[in-house]
Amino acid sequence: MLRKLFFFLILLLPIANAAEIITYKNAYYNQETISGFINLEDLENKEITTSDLGLYNKDNERENIALSLIRLDLNNYVYYFNLPNNLELGEYSISIKNFISNENNKLTYKNISTNFNLKSSNYSISVDPGIIVVDNINDQNLFELQLFNNMKKTNITIKSTDFARISNYFLEIENKSSLTIQILLNKDYDYKDMVNGHVNISYVNGEYAIPIYVRTYNTNQQKIKIEPIEKQSYINITIFKNESINGPIRFKNTGNSFTGQIGFLLTGNINDVIQLELLTYPGLQTNQTLIQNLYINNNKDAAPGNYSGLLVLKYDNRSLDFPIYITIASSEIQLISNNTESKNETIIETPVPKYKNSKPLVIGLIVAALIVLSIIVLKKKNKKPREYNKFDAIISKYLKK
Repeated sequence: MLRKLFFFLILLLPIANAAEIITYKNAYYNQETISGFINLEDLENKEITTSDLGLYNKDNERENIALSLIRLDLNNYVYYFNLPNNLELGEYSISIKNFISNENNKLTYKNISTNFNLKSSNYSISVDPGIIVVDNINDQNLFELQLFNNMKKTNITIKSTDFARISNYFLEIENKSSLTIQILLNKDYDYKDMVNGHVNISYVNGEYAIPIYVRTYNTNQQKIKIEPIEKQSYINITIFKNESINGPIRFKNTGNSFTGQIGFLLTGNINDVIQLELLTYPGLQTNQTLIQNLYINNNKDAAPGNYSGLLVLKYDNRSLDFPIYITIASSEIQLISNNTESKNETIIETPVPKYKNSKPLVIGLIVAALIVLSIIVLKKKNKKPREYNKFDAIISKYLKK
């Protein structure tokens, strides 16, 4: 009955309205393996790590555990860990504390937890791994589970879901010994959406399941691809060294599957003049857009010169390279002057040729000077101020399709 309820709750996860943590059962024994699910649909921050998820005793003290956490999609995670052998009996909670929740368009801090009881027993089996997640059934369909008997000798019965076969169904396992079973997943099974099943392990204390997730969405048709909005392929821009600009570059998941976590990095010497707002992003659903803000010469202290490199997006064992070319121009006119006041400095004078009639030369020099002066005045008069605060308008001129 407990097993049926557990998998019924799993099926409800995609439409759940509240963030929650689920365990397989509400009572465990020392050194058993706990596995479960986390749904973060109503949280503004959907990215968690093993440092956010913890095991807490009745005094709200965090226990030391070796926890594994796997992200299934944008909103859902799975986790597992073995209970330590030195825990006191009683009530415990698995919790995420002080996470930001979006409720009725208001951001609030929220604690998410589920409770279970730790009971005494002379029998205890732990399993490694506690959860099996398969990304592509065509790449790997054979897995191993290691069962470890922490206490007295016992008999184990193993059953599997309909798309998996196991090597052993009935086992006898000695005290402080381990056994390995193999699980073969059926490649011919109709994997449409994310499929979940389990390996059920029964022994003296009862039973619990090791979940299996196959994240194969019609493998032959699955497509994960991130592209820049409007097919823009690179940036080429010039600014003065005492100027700075900032604004967004937009990317979109044009595929039909969730991308998984996205990482960002800069290559080349553009690291010296660009700062990124995001280093990682939880992932993009189909047709979802990501905005990455760039800050160029933010401190207005970049050395004049040419800067080039790539903004690299890494996701699902793939990468997208976005070339960037920046020129930092000097905003000062360098004047060269001779210092003739030094007593030790030797000044070499170049002889000036003598002309029989110097008036035409003088008149020509005056006319040339007037022409140059007129050009300078006209340029200053017609020069429009550059507005770099509107990054979108400026960047559209430099992003080449």
